[in-house]
Parts: sequence; structure tokens; C-alpha cells
Amino acid sequence: MQDTLKSVIDITFFSKLVAFTAEHPNSLTRLWSTPARNKLVGGAPSSGHLADATHTCHAADLVFDTPEHLKAGARGAVEAGFMGVEVDLTNNHLHLDDKPRRWQVVHRGPKQETPLADWLGAEV
Repeated sequence: MQDTLKSVIDITFFSKLVAFTAEHPNSLTRLWSTPARNKLVGGAPSSGHLADATHTCHAADLVFDTPEHLKAGARGAVEAGFMGVEVDLTNNHLHLDDKPRRWQVVHRGPKQETPLADWLGAEV
């Protein structure tokens, strides 16, 4: 099992995710996906969730019980050093990833996107 986990999920990302979850309780809704599953759920072609022979997963989707917990989770994710932090206010989801580029955004609905820092009310 551990060897399979190492080949599917980036172990550094997974360790950071476990530590984050200990501080910010949530429900994990998606970790890794095959390319077929990723397409089915509308994931981006270069999604960090992809795990196959050439990719290891370095993304997770989490849901929180309340908007307050979601906001605390988003702030905690920035503090934990996740490169990608995406909040979806339509369903209390938080997407985290460790792609090599930093992006932090809040989705309020279709084509309604704002910077995470504006939503948090602080520089991130």
C-alpha cells in the first residue's frame, strides 16, 4: 500500500495535507484522478489531481461545514505554503495544490472570480 501511495500521490504534498487537516477539519472530496475521471468531473487537462504513469497527484479538494471554517481553512492553507488555493463559495469547497506556480482565487459563481486576498481581507 505504501509503495502504491508513493507512486500515485506526491508524498511531500500528502504530508503537508495531513498536517493541514489536523489543524482544519474537513471532508476530503477528491484526491487523485485518472485522466478519464478528471475529464468526467470537468477537471482541467493539466489538473494536479491527475495520477498515472507520468504524473503524481499534488492536489486535493476539501469541503468544510461552515463558511467560517472554509475561510479559516483558506487562510491556513496560505500559511501552510500551498501554492494553489482556490475557494468555491457555491459549495464550500477548497482546492489545494502544489503546482510550481502560485495562484489564489475565490469563485463566487460562473465567471465571478476575485483574488483570495480580497476575500480574506488581508495580504496573502
